[in-house]
Amino acid sequence: MRTCHPTTRCTRRARTHAPERRRWAVMKHLLPVLLLIVWSSHASADPSLIGRWISDRNASAEFNEAHARLQAKTAAFLKDSMGRLVVTFSGAEVSYRLPNFETTIEGEKFSITGFSETHPYSVVATIPSSIAIRTLEPVSHEPVVVVYNFVSDDHVWIYVSSSENHIREYFRRVSEK
Repeated sequence: MRTCHPTTRCTRRARTHAPERRRWAVMKHLLPVLLLIVWSSHASADPSLIGRWISDRNASAEFNEAHARLQAKTAAFLKDSMGRLVVTFSGAEVSYRLPNFETTIEGEKFSITGFSETHPYSVVATIPSSIAIRTLEPVSHEPVVVVYNFVSDDHVWIYVSSSENHIREYFRRVSEK
């Protein structure tokens, strides 16, 4: 069996190193493919919403007071209201739970009736820092697309309304599933 290229002169050194050269040639072509597979699986690792998330009152109030154009009474109501909503994502459903609570608006006490709902959702798009889902809005049951923007693996924010106030609500993941 010939181990050299047919057009070259076969020497003892060429015969003994030919298998190593073939292995190196294969490795030379295989290495970029392996690196590409490892890199692409890491690069496409989308964030996950699976788990239980609780509204982060302090982070929400801090952002809204600094960036949203709100009247003082609206800012106070939002600060008092946030920090209560619990959102739980499973593989195909999202559950919202807001307990009943009392709040004061311009010196007058009001009772707010909470809710507990579960709706299907589907992921519309993902990038490493955001997930857009299609679901139903709690209470109104209107179809909606919500974009969850990741600050870290366990801290996200969403826009609360489509108004020009840029009101955000932040959430912290408190458990996986």
